[in-house]
Amino acid sequence: GSYAMISKSLSDLLTCSVSVQQSDSEHELFLQVCNMAANIMAAVKTSNGESEKHSTQAPMLHFVEEAFDIYGHVGETVARGTSKSTTADLNLHKILDRLLVLSFAAVEEAAGTMWASDGEQQQRGEKAGEASPPPSPPARPVNKSPDELAAMFSLLTVALRRSPALLINLSSGKDSFSRAVQAGTVAMNEKEVDASRSALIFLKTLADLKAAAEKDECSGATYKLIGSDIDESIDHIRHSVVNSTVAGACGLYPREVLDPAASLLSSFLQVASPEEAESVATASLQQGVFKLGDDAKRAVLVVLGKVAQGRGDPSLLMEVFETLWNLHQGEDAHTFAGGDAVAKFVRKYGQQ
Repeated sequence: GSYAMISKSLSDLLTCSVSVQQSDSEHELFLQVCNMAANIMAAVKTSNGESEKHSTQAPMLHFVEEAFDIYGHVGETVARGTSKSTTADLNLHKILDRLLVLSFAAVEEAAGTMWASDGEQQQRGEKAGEASPPPSPPARPVNKSPDELAAMFSLLTVALRRSPALLINLSSGKDSFSRAVQAGTVAMNEKEVDASRSALIFLKTLADLKAAAEKDECSGATYKLIGSDIDESIDHIRHSVVNSTVAGACGLYPREVLDPAASLLSSFLQVASPEEAESVATASLQQGVFKLGDDAKRAVLVVLGKVAQGRGDPSLLMEVFETLWNLHQGEDAHTFAGGDAVAKFVRKYGQQ
């Protein structure tokens, strides 16, 4: 209780102080403020470890996000090592790294098995990638603090945009990043809307980094330093992301996250090779949650093919997801697989 209050007040103070103009003296102030934040995060983690009651670190994670938004580019220059850094830059990199390591520690403590060790997650990821996917997503792990989870993925999204090399090459080791990516594939299936949306947006940011590097030489040059880590992460979770978003559109997701889910699926299909895109899209429609019959499956596959090739309007998949979700709301969806609403869906979307 008292930690939560202190954490919230301090976060507000810190966030205000971060947005001050960036001169040397403000840099100094910022570093002091960050050290204070780091000490509080460490103390709250210790206190959470010793008591039954969980104090959320969400306000402090919002502060860390703000810090990355404003100073992340400085930490990134140091992490890339491509140009000479001043002492002030090195100090900024060091404190941003420390804050991120503490953020990971906080969320691992709150999210329990969702932030499992990389090996456990890998096995789960591989199972999700098998050719005949399970009929529904695995049981959800216990999560003590959905607001903390939402705040962490929001922070990770900003860190990935502003400082990808710093995030991937954290001093605590590369597995922090790979565990975050794996946790994202679990959190995207959370019933709590903010946590789910936040994870969906983080994973989309991952695919967007790869897409930008393929389109633009400047992004491409910087991507070389981190590209293999991002490519590996995307390859590793492609099946589970495609399966989960398609299952979500068949009624498993809250309606409010259908748009970010469709957006994530579009990005993942577009950065896959045509063969991979076709393979994962086809497998995702074999899930037991799809109850509208083979004609509707073929129509969805036509749409996913267009999306993968970047044809059609970006909102096309969002529209299809909403229609699919509505069609699956009936008590017994498969009894009307041959009904008028499904026939209309097939006519509308099944044209090549």
